[in-house]
Amino acid sequence: MLSPLALNHLGMAPESGYGDMRHVREELEWSRQVFEKHPAWTVLDITGKAIEETASSLLERYRAQFESGQGNGSGAASPAAPRTKA
Repeated sequence: MLSPLALNHLGMAPESGYGDMRHVREELEWSRQVFEKHPAWTVLDITGKAIEETASSLLERYRAQFESGQGNGSGAASPAAPRTKA
């Protein structure tokens, strides 16, 4: 759990639950369920990456999928496209 001082620094109220491990686990489980319902979504692992690296990865994926004509033009991955993790 984050200290009240850390929460204050982030602009969060101490009672917000932000940083509470139980709350974090619940959010992770919820996100897993969302991604299981959408297997065509591309997932990028940005662990330990700088924002510039993340942006570059996103652009590479976008260009590979949509500028090469593989995307469906809706801004979402094609339903037939496999879920990938970069």
